[in-house]
Formats: sequence, C-alpha cells, structure tokens
Amino acid sequence: MTLSLMHPTNDHLSIKHIRLTSWVTNGWYHVQPNSEIVTDALTQNSTFYYYGKTNDNYEWLGTDEQGFKAYIANEKFTSLNTSDSLQGHKDIEIKTFGKFTGKILHFSGI
Repeated sequence: MTLSLMHPTNDHLSIKHIRLTSWVTNGWYHVQPNSEIVTDALTQNSTFYYYGKTNDNYEWLGTDEQGFKAYIANEKFTSLNTSDSLQGHKDIEIKTFGKFTGKILHFSGI
C-alpha cells in the first residue's frame, strides 16, 4: 500500500489492515510533505482503515458510522486491537479510523 501526502507539514499515519486472517494496526508511518511512501502492509485485501495526524494537530479520521475504532500509542506500535497488545506503551488512545478501498491512499488538507 502506498501513502501519499499532499500537506505542508510532516505527517504520522497509522493503518489497519488484514494480515492473514486478523486485523492488525501499525503505526506510525512518517511521510514528508508532498511525497509518498510504500508501506510494509502486505495483504490481498483491498480494504484498509486509516488514521493520520500532523505535527500541528491536523487529523484524518473516520466517522463513527463508517469507521473502525482501534487502540493507538504515541510511539511506533503494532496492535491486535486490544489495549493489552500495547502494554508498555504510554498515552494509549482509541481513535476512529476511516475506511479506504484501493492501493494508494492520498492525504491532503488545510
């Protein structure tokens, strides 16, 4: 999966994807302004969920109706969607991830 950022500041992106048969959340992918990265999220499923935030507190997230709630931590993490899988991490939060279907996810705003 490719993450593309059209935003004037650095961004931290977290994505949720199916690895084999279970949903996994990975964070954080760091994307420089006006650039893209190819992630290590290898899956046959074309549906992902995303949550992103910038250094200046701009967020990309889903709505409660279409989103998927998942635990995140402020530092690099991999989660199996339970707070227990983030033991040892500080500042654990639940965020609503947006739904995306495709191979290239573009983030823009402001």
